Amino acid sequence: MRQGRCPGCGASEIYEVEAPSRAGGHLMLRLQDTHMHKSFPLQTLVCTECGRIQQRLSLNEKQKGHLMRALGRKIT
Repeated sequence: MRQGRCPGCGASEIYEVEAPSRAGGHLMLRLQDTHMHKSFPLQTLVCTECGRIQQRLSLNEKQKGHLMRALGRKIT
């Protein structure tokens, strides 16, 4: 959906929804090494044709490092 097309129906009417933290705009994870909780911002995209919703993490480099610490292990 980030490319402007819905993978479900193929429509091009895709909009980003601004969601505050308390309304689900962030994902909270506990870091494995320090047991602290960190908040990661979510980008929410909506297709107005079929109603499909897609969320993805919108991270800077520092947040990517925190995310790797929170996830613990990589599945290969």
